[in-house]
Amino acid sequence: NANHLLAFFRDEFYQTLGFAAPPITNKDRGQMKKLMEAYDQETIAHAIRFYLQNYKNISYLPPGFPNFSVFYGYSKSLIPQAINPSAAKQGKINLREYEPEQTRKNDDNSGGKYVW
Repeated sequence: NANHLLAFFRDEFYQTLGFAAPPITNKDRGQMKKLMEAYDQETIAHAIRFYLQNYKNISYLPPGFPNFSVFYGYSKSLIPQAINPSAAKQGKINLREYEPEQTRKNDDNSGGKYVW
C-alpha cells in the first residue's frame, strides 16, 4: 500500500544520503496513491532509487535535497527516465509528454511487506 512505499522512500533516503528524510504527510500519502493507480510498486520503487541516487545530476529538478513532493511533481519525467535512462538521453522518449501505460494491480492483499 502507499504507506509501504513511503516507508521505502524514507528508508532509501536514509541509506542513500545518510540522514533522515522529511516527515511523511497525508498529502504525500494521497500523492502516492495516485502514483499507484498508474504504476506498479516495483516501477515506483525503482524510480525512487533512481531519483535518490541521481537527483544532483538531473537538470530539470529544482536544486536542494530530494523530497517526496518533488518526486511526485516530476514523476512523469523521472519514472520513464528511471526505466530507461539511455532512451531519455538519446531523445527516444519525450519526457514532457510521457503518459504512463496502464499497469497491473497488485493482487496480494496479505498486507505483507513488499520486496523489490
